[in-house]
Formats: sequence, C-alpha cells, structure tokens
Amino acid sequence: VMAVADGPLERRADGKVHFVRVTVDYVDGAYTVASAGGQGSHQLSAMAGADGLAVLPDGVGIPDGGDVEVILLR
Repeated sequence: VMAVADGPLERRADGKVHFVRVTVDYVDGAYTVASAGGQGSHQLSAMAGADGLAVLPDGVGIPDGGDVEVILLR
C-alpha cells in the first residue's frame, strides 16, 4: 500500500533498496507510517512493534509528509 510518512524515514545512499520497520495507522481513509525505532538487527522491540516495512529506494530517504510504499505485516 502507499502511505504518508509521519516523520522522516532516513537512510544512506548505497545502491540498495532498504526496508525500514514502521508502525502503521489508518486514519480518515489514508495510511500513515512512522519509524518503529532502531533499525539494527539487535533492536528486538522495534521488530516486535512493527506493523509494516517501508520500502526505501536508493537515495537519502523519505521526508516528513512524503509518500512511501509499505508492505503490511498484519
């Protein structure tokens, strides 16, 4: 689904697609997402609290209010 970023989703340009753990809300017919917290492999609470994965193409990320593709996990 497409969603609006509620806060920036940052990443570094490295030639890869990144998948960022996010929390997803559905309000007034639109999805919004925010970072679920730390993105390191040791960040288990962020993994457990994530509702989706934001798909960030190569580049600098998604600004606050930007559109982002999300894979829903629930």
